[in-house]
Amino acid sequence: MSDIGKKGRDYVKKHFGELTSGHITVSQFYDDITKKSFAHSPSWGNEIPPKNLKENEDVHIICEHENGDGFYYFRVPVKDIKDMLERSKLGFNKDNIALHLSAQPDSLFQDLRGEGKIDFSRYLQKQRE
Repeated sequence: MSDIGKKGRDYVKKHFGELTSGHITVSQFYDDITKKSFAHSPSWGNEIPPKNLKENEDVHIICEHENGDGFYYFRVPVKDIKDMLERSKLGFNKDNIALHLSAQPDSLFQDLRGEGKIDFSRYLQKQRE
């Protein structure tokens, strides 16, 4: 597991609780200046192997905060991901679902790669107090 992967999982465990099931993907922030981004704009890149999509589970998408201090955490039901796939709204990178979530203020958390330009902000989890 990469350093950013461990940091992201630890952050979610501390602020949201232990993730005990589902697929977990963690992305560093790509500002497109010091780290090259597929989208050529500030974004996060996450890949999800379709074989890891299990019924009645969630996909846990963890994205490094732009300032490097903390993470955004999205919990997306697998049924929603499968629905997006059926409607051909998500992009692929070889055999994996490839999400590239925008960090631009006017399109924050919108997928840049897929045809649907799906807004993932509705899946963003609020930290518990």
